[in-house]
Amino acid sequence: MEKIFRSEDKEFLFTYTDINGSAVALSQFSGIAIVLTDIGGAVMNKYNNPAKVGFDSITISGNTALIRLQSDVTTTAKLGVIQDETKFQQVNTNFDDNREHTVSRSAGDLAEVVDSTTKNLTNLA
Repeated sequence: MEKIFRSEDKEFLFTYTDINGSAVALSQFSGIAIVLTDIGGAVMNKYNNPAKVGFDSITISGNTALIRLQSDVTTTAKLGVIQDETKFQQVNTNFDDNREHTVSRSAGDLAEVVDSTTKNLTNLA
């Protein structure tokens, strides 16, 4: 499992495949949200594509989504594991409001937040 030190910036690249291992084209979805939670289940940060107020951005390419966990979040993050959940939205007239939602989670914990002696040092240049 990857470690994140408090006050560290970190990128996470998610790759999405179907149950057969084939790439899922993320362009087929009208919206994608990724939420990171701490060990207690509290939301650490949330991301959305397309851009939405209150969410950080997701960079989409093919079947991958890139998010950036900023140091202002990790500096005060609870020590312990981080988990992720992705929600996909696509147009489907068979569901309420013509939107179908599906949810995905990583098979294990995404990362672990560990303490850092340099967490309070900023603007080093």
